[in-house]
Amino acid sequence: MKRISLLAASIALILTGCGGSDGDDSGTKKNTGSGAITPSAYQVTAIDGYLENATVYVGEQCKTLIGKTDQQGKISIANEHKQKPVCVMAKKGETIDATRGDITKDFILKAPAGYDVVNPMTNMVMESLSADGNVSQQEAEQAVIDLLAGLGLNISEKDVFGDYLAANEEINKVLNAVGESLVDLDTAGQDVSIEDKVKFMQSLMLLIQDQLDDLEHFSPAIDFSAEGIPQVSKNNRPSMILVNAHNDLMSQFIVGGEVIQPIYVADYFEDKDGEPLTYALEGAPENLLFATDKLAGLSINEQGIISGSIDKEGDFSYRFYAIDEHGAMSYPIYFDVDVDDDNIMMKPAVSKFFLDSYNEDLSHMSTIQGEVVNERLFIGNLFTNLTQEHELSVRTDIKGLTVSLEDEFLLISGASEVFGNYPISVYAAANKLKPDSIQRVFADLSLPISQAINE
Repeated sequence: MKRISLLAASIALILTGCGGSDGDDSGTKKNTGSGAITPSAYQVTAIDGYLENATVYVGEQCKTLIGKTDQQGKISIANEHKQKPVCVMAKKGETIDATRGDITKDFILKAPAGYDVVNPMTNMVMESLSADGNVSQQEAEQAVIDLLAGLGLNISEKDVFGDYLAANEEINKVLNAVGESLVDLDTAGQDVSIEDKVKFMQSLMLLIQDQLDDLEHFSPAIDFSAEGIPQVSKNNRPSMILVNAHNDLMSQFIVGGEVIQPIYVADYFEDKDGEPLTYALEGAPENLLFATDKLAGLSINEQGIISGSIDKEGDFSYRFYAIDEHGAMSYPIYFDVDVDDDNIMMKPAVSKFFLDSYNEDLSHMSTIQGEVVNERLFIGNLFTNLTQEHELSVRTDIKGLTVSLEDEFLLISGASEVFGNYPISVYAAANKLKPDSIQRVFADLSLPISQAINE
């Protein structure tokens, strides 16, 4: 009599009395992701988020080195290895998760031969096959599908064992929550049997079902009983506020040796569960092209303030996080610091968007010949790439009006003796300490003045 796998048996016990599962048993051949197959090689994608710079091996013992994944988590593997399992090793300090940032703990994900995606669910199939030599791959796959069936969603085999990050939003959020939780369990520091992982998944499904409409910050807390059994409870990762859709801040431009404008990290995060937060700063690996360490002179203190100076010329990239008391990390916020040699300055540039916006504001002032005006217009975003070495000046020739600058405001006062459209030239130039004419850039605003009506 054929023996049922440990994974399948565990799931069968869980589903008893719950109506079982109506999962597809079609035995569809894999290659479920989006990797294109060429005559000589096929493409594999590594996913927790897309895993960049992960080391890929093939073979039952993961001993045949293939290479490193690219920024999209992809790697080409020669077709001669297509009948071998694929192993993806994510390493702290090397691998970057496109969703969660730098890997903080090593982990391994595997997939059976024939797959073109390696993710936490394919890894669970491999764990089932390893735990029970009598189970078939199809049984192990169906067991994982059955665990997800209780969510009541139309999640297909292709979604589960493929690139679920490219699936529709609902499927993406659910499977991303499952995948991240499985990786967090594997990196929690204790060995977990396949039976206990099934129980973990059962509890996880209940949490996900309760929070199905709000999974954006889902990151359950994982603890272990005295017997080493994993326990999972509701928790949310810190969420970002005051950040654009790309999760990045405006770049800073400094001269080598200058200090950056401090970044108050606590202003960018909140915790839905009301827990105290700590903060972390990481430098991108490419920073090592310009400096001897990835932070290159920047640091973050206990209050979450990023400060420091960089004395090497180059373009430096950083990301920072918030961490709750369960160790759940926020998704990262990115910023860049462009550093120039002390004798070279970035040339300012006029922002076309803000130039048009400020000209529209000027047109709404309803300035009329002979009538007294006293206006104050913010123009602080007129130029990009400004540094402390640049000064703003203004000039115009409108009889009767005085036009000046105060901090980042344009001041217009008096009574115009003329009418028509008159230019107001604002220019950024290097200050007296760096009188380099190439740094002077003009922005021409236009003030419309209506003719006086004689009654």
